Amino acid sequence: MDIRNHLCEHILPQSLSYFENRKSGELISRLTNDINATQFGLSILFDSILLQPMRLVCGFGLAFYFSWKLSMFTFIFLPIIVIPVLVFGRKIKKYGRRSLTHLGELTDAMREMFSGIRTVKAFKMEDEEFIEFKTINSRFFKRMMQTVKAKALNASTTEFIYSLGLAAVIIVGGYVISSKTISPGSLGGFVTVTAFLVLTSIKKLAKSYGKLQESLSGASRVFELLDQHPTITDNPDAIELKEINNEIAFKNVNFAYDTIPVLKDINLTVQKGQIIAIVGESGAGKSTLLDLVPRFYDTTNGSIEIDGTDIRLIKRDSLLDQIAIVSQQTFLFNRSFKENILYGRRDANKEEVQDAAKAANIHNFITNLPKGYDTVVGEQGVKLSGGQKQRVTIARAILKNAPILILDEATSSLDSGSEKLVQKALDNLMKDKTTFVIAHRLSTIRHADRIIVLKRGCIVEAGTHDELIGKESEYKKQYKIQFNT
Repeated sequence: MDIRNHLCEHILPQSLSYFENRKSGELISRLTNDINATQFGLSILFDSILLQPMRLVCGFGLAFYFSWKLSMFTFIFLPIIVIPVLVFGRKIKKYGRRSLTHLGELTDAMREMFSGIRTVKAFKMEDEEFIEFKTINSRFFKRMMQTVKAKALNASTTEFIYSLGLAAVIIVGGYVISSKTISPGSLGGFVTVTAFLVLTSIKKLAKSYGKLQESLSGASRVFELLDQHPTITDNPDAIELKEINNEIAFKNVNFAYDTIPVLKDINLTVQKGQIIAIVGESGAGKSTLLDLVPRFYDTTNGSIEIDGTDIRLIKRDSLLDQIAIVSQQTFLFNRSFKENILYGRRDANKEEVQDAAKAANIHNFITNLPKGYDTVVGEQGVKLSGGQKQRVTIARAILKNAPILILDEATSSLDSGSEKLVQKALDNLMKDKTTFVIAHRLSTIRHADRIIVLKRGCIVEAGTHDELIGKESEYKKQYKIQFNT
């Protein structure tokens, strides 16, 4: 329980790029399957690894008491036991690690299949998904069988050597009795101690070692995650951002995903309270540009400054307190409407939650449900339409009431009637706030203080709607295409 809690606590603060480069099913598998594998190691540790060596020491002590010559003879069998145990132990760990990797792939395949079940059914892909699942499951099975075989060989080899050693001790003991160098009583005591203490302890230790190696295959994958550290952290000299007085400035900002350049030499100054619209073709870098403001990513070169302070010198928690985001990728938790809206501000009261819902034009819909605000929305809001989900996320942002507002296609899923009502609410929300708006529908940004046109990661134009539409511009070209005029 403690390891699972610690691992979850460690993973959540990781940078956004960390999660984008990993499969969520793989992370789920590490929090469940890998820790379950590790758990067996803990039980073995207390049951065998600590107990059996004590029994072994006692056994050897008594064996030497009865006959030191026969005791020295039994030491011959120790390398014969230890070498196979070490060899098979390494194989068990290697195969166990591989099987857990394939189990992670299997977990991710199930997560993806069930998350996209609507698409699977719409395209009648049940058979193909089953074939894909069966293929991954078969790979997992083959790796698991390698682990099982290594464990079986380890156990059977140990058992064989145990029986062989016991037989050898009895045969040699019989020969020693015939030569009258040891009494029958001493031989009986020696054989009893060797059989029930020494060899039994060695046998249990060998089996436990194999199980421990299997557990370590899970533990090593757990520690791999614990060794990861967030790439975006607070500078030791970072300060609190309590308010925004003047401006947000992008200075020679460049950004690349790995080695792929996305933004190039972005220079932009936004005064407090201004509404800045960002337009451009898909892939121009609009969302990426705004992802740099809350430090989901850090710039490759250049800086973003708030009131003259580089945001990398601002404590990230205080920076995020000043920003509310409504993304085009709406996400709701499988919780109630109330809990989803409270994500904006956890200490808000019932009236504030309802006021935010009213402003987002979702209050009436919620109150007409049997359980009202306590109604659970389903996994990823599956029980709601696209427009309803969008309005809940808008209510969340309205509740936060932050001075910086980022609207990334915030009205993209709304019907015409709802869009007008929500747009009015957003207009009220944007008063005295520094707002960044990304919109493909150019009609929604005509009243922005400034429109920034991005093309291939560069700012190619900037101005008001009237300024840009009054000349042959990239913006005018997009406007004509959109409105067919």
